[in-house]
Amino acid sequence: MAAERGHPERGRPARVAMGALAFLGVRRVSVYRVGTKKALARGESVPGVTGKLLSHRQVSAYLALRPDTSKSEVKQRLQDGAECLAAWREGRLVAAGCLTTGHAQIGYLGATLSLRSGVWYAFDAFTLPAERRRGISGMITAALVNARRTWARQR
Repeated sequence: MAAERGHPERGRPARVAMGALAFLGVRRVSVYRVGTKKALARGESVPGVTGKLLSHRQVSAYLALRPDTSKSEVKQRLQDGAECLAAWREGRLVAAGCLTTGHAQIGYLGATLSLRSGVWYAFDAFTLPAERRRGISGMITAALVNARRTWARQR
């Protein structure tokens, strides 16, 4: 669940190299194992920021945050059962992240990953540059993990 860019275990040269590859159009999937306890530990609330699961009515706000994503793709994600948590400050969407189980569609690779039971795929995490390094990403991750755990218990 940790983003490759800014990952604390990677040095600056590795981050620069990965950023250069992304700029050139190289796409990849990075896999990390993050325990539930560790993900939840990052979930402190951020003053002035509220997190809510993204609804179909809020897709336009999401598209303003992530203009490289199509409306049909976002609606399909939600329809397929992905949960996207939206972080709002003063009525403006400032960050979002999504999580799914079962299978993960990776459109830019043209691939689908089958996920075994108990494995979650976190994707499309983004925070506006002005809002970074304030704990919003950790808040989103923890809220998604909590939502998924609650969902799993109800089944």
